Amino acid sequence: MTGFMVPPKNPEALADAIVKLLKHEKLRKQMGENAYNKLNTDLSWDTIAEKTIEVYTKAINDFKKGR
Repeated sequence: MTGFMVPPKNPEALADAIVKLLKHEKLRKQMGENAYNKLNTDLSWDTIAEKTIEVYTKAINDFKKGR
C-alpha cells in the first residue's frame, strides 16, 4: 500500500486518514518505502518509455493491418 483512498469532498475521511498516519509510525514508514519502490519501478522513466513504445508499436501494427 502506498497511500489511502478517501472520497472526494469528504474532509472527515481525509482527517481520519491523516490521523491514522500520524499515529502509526510503522505504517507511515512502510507506505513511504512502498511509494519509493513504486517510483523506481512502475513509474521509472525506463518503464514509461517501454510502455510508450509498446503503445506506438501496437498503433502502427493496427494501422498496417487496416490497410
